[in-house]
Amino acid sequence: MRKQEILLSFERLLKIENYSEQTIKNYLSSIKLFLEYVEKHKMEKVTDKEIGDYLYFASSKKKILILIYETSDRFDRIFIY
Repeated sequence: MRKQEILLSFERLLKIENYSEQTIKNYLSSIKLFLEYVEKHKMEKVTDKEIGDYLYFASSKKKILILIYETSDRFDRIFIY
């Protein structure tokens, strides 16, 4: 799935879940930063290790809040700055 598809899919999910426009904007901004990090490091697959590396990188630059939400049978992480 390409970056734009991921962002649009996630935006739809947030709207269905009735998140505020400001929250949606913040979440999409954070996910975009993560996706840019993935692209920059030419990752073909994102594992827990890569997520941990990103969290370390992001936390060294700014404060980071990690929200975890459940979708279907798995947990997804949202990175918020």
